[in-house]
Amino acid sequence: MSKGGMTRGGYRFVVAWAVGMIVVYGLGGYFGVRQLQGYKAESREYRQAWMKTFTAAGQGTRAPEVRASGGAKSADVHVGLSLNRISDIELRQANWTADFDIWFRWKGKSVNPGRNLQIVNGTILEKKKVRARIKNGVRYEQYRVRARMSNAFDAARFPFSSEGLAIAVTDEVDGADVFRYVADGRGIDISHLAAPQHLKITRDLAVVGLQHYASGEGGADGSAGTDTVHSVFVAGLLIRPPSVSLYLKLFQALFASVAITLIVFFIRATHVDPRFGLAVGAFFAAVGNNIYVITLLPPSERISLANMINGIGLGTIFLALAQSAISLYILDTMGRERLSRVFDMVSFAALFIGYAALNLVLPLAAG
Repeated sequence: MSKGGMTRGGYRFVVAWAVGMIVVYGLGGYFGVRQLQGYKAESREYRQAWMKTFTAAGQGTRAPEVRASGGAKSADVHVGLSLNRISDIELRQANWTADFDIWFRWKGKSVNPGRNLQIVNGTILEKKKVRARIKNGVRYEQYRVRARMSNAFDAARFPFSSEGLAIAVTDEVDGADVFRYVADGRGIDISHLAAPQHLKITRDLAVVGLQHYASGEGGADGSAGTDTVHSVFVAGLLIRPPSVSLYLKLFQALFASVAITLIVFFIRATHVDPRFGLAVGAFFAAVGNNIYVITLLPPSERISLANMINGIGLGTIFLALAQSAISLYILDTMGRERLSRVFDMVSFAALFIGYAALNLVLPLAAG
């Protein structure tokens, strides 16, 4: 057999390389899917408990009763919320803006729930009373509020995970011994223009409960002070981004870089400048895409889906560079042209299939 032909050892080498690539991508997919499924299970548990963040006890439509020291019964204040708009969602800064109307209905002159309205998990930017009336002793007030909300976003499965948003309302002066919230039981009224077009509200609910605050005020005998208890109304939303389109937009530069890298397998290994230059340029472009994605998402110590996708892309480009160096040695030093070409074609197929498969399997596991 001529020096440029294939030998049995050459076939074994190519097969071993292909099997090695399959094992590398297979292990990456296995551990990636396992990790993402773990994140998914955690998200399910969190989704069941996230509404408890601001309500320490007694969730439902009526907060538990807390009597004053003299035994007086607290007043019932019926409350409801209409969401007008969600805007300015910033994942990395973990906040968003809510525009909503909140109404109160109660009897008696002893309480005024709108006067000291406070957002537990945010800051009120604007508050305006838009309606007030008294009919048959029943008082009604409606306020239009614009608030900047704090919200922890989980980047582990982004953009294939749903996110919870909450608006927690309380009175910063009067405690639950003065009045307690009673939800109207209808959930949240959501305007059809509330969510941006790229977001979908998949679930909403409204609950009430109690929030305990350490007063720090000790007794006359020097004993530790008791907690103050306030009634809390929580409006919760579950939103979902357009997963596939957002995924493609986030990583389009990375996908283009890997595609350019795969072209090098059709360039003769001895053409060093284009063979290595394209892959090196693609590597730096992939690094730039990685930095871009990191600046959008909140910091996390966990290996997120975005980290996995970027890592797979960088790893694929590195493998292509390593393969090019080996192919150059086979062709230029050993003079095995046939082996070099077969090695290139098999490597192209292995890397293309492995990379494409992981970019399908991992998002499916995250969704």
